[in-house]
Amino acid sequence: MKLVDLHCPWFWQYAGETTILDASRKMPRPQQARMEGYLQAVLQAVLVCARPDWETRPDPFAELANLITRYESEFSGRLLIGPDDLARRASAPRDRLCYGVIAVGGLGAIIRETGDLPALARLFDRGARVFLLADPWPGRAGPDPLFDHGGLTTLGRDTLSALASLPDGEGGGRPILDLARLSLTSITQVLDWYRSSAERASRLPMMLGTLALDDPLLGESESLAGLRALGCVIGLEPGPDQGQGTNPLKHAIDTLAELPYLGVTGARGIAVGANLLGAKSVPAELAHPSAILDWLKTNFDPQTALELAQGAALRVLDRGCTIGI
Repeated sequence: MKLVDLHCPWFWQYAGETTILDASRKMPRPQQARMEGYLQAVLQAVLVCARPDWETRPDPFAELANLITRYESEFSGRLLIGPDDLARRASAPRDRLCYGVIAVGGLGAIIRETGDLPALARLFDRGARVFLLADPWPGRAGPDPLFDHGGLTTLGRDTLSALASLPDGEGGGRPILDLARLSLTSITQVLDWYRSSAERASRLPMMLGTLALDDPLLGESESLAGLRALGCVIGLEPGPDQGQGTNPLKHAIDTLAELPYLGVTGARGIAVGANLLGAKSVPAELAHPSAILDWLKTNFDPQTALELAQGAALRVLDRGCTIGI
């Protein structure tokens, strides 16, 4: 059994060596330690393409194309785009290096006007499969045309509609919306947008790729229930370390499992192993992908452990490559 990482800032480890990222944001030593053996313990990772300075870039879409090119040439695993890639993953020995799915981070920083929306189709055709509305870089305080006082703007709603309206990719694959780091107000409004049309959940599969254990959303049962009811896969970070060992993670899983996922309670739709390279502090028992796998095997039956490690994550991510997942 291997882990699926639903939010991987892969380029962050090279911040001190490349002009793509600001060297002042170099990955701290604790996160660097998690790189050792990462590719051997992780089956698949969502590779986030983002910059902390989108507002200063005159053509962010060209920058995104460059980042995708870098992943194509430098990521040591195989990128997943269509059904043929899924077939290769299914037939390959599981001890191979991990697979990657391209994610576009920070649509709120790069979609600046209605005229930018056609670029989403070009990114999807280019191989991007996951789209994050919010900025994945903590602390960025730039303008955000998709949100106003924590809620969706008209351009934000148009962005959702544009993603849902994209033609199917190879084999019927669809773009996947990632709600990570959205405010509670915005999540509520996104849920309302989904509920207003029955077909939107199938046209735009939804996940919350990284949810820290101290996130206020974990205390909002109504919002969580709405996400679970619509089939949103929720990826739990292993931290931050709250001085209570691994109990907070078990509590978060149990809390989510009590809320029906597509009408059924239980662990389905819950993923563990999100943002392993980016999470600031985690308990020592969960500070590496292999340690998380050991923890899952110890605390859950084999079927539940497999669902938490990779089952839920693969179902939503594979929907980006083919229909019928």
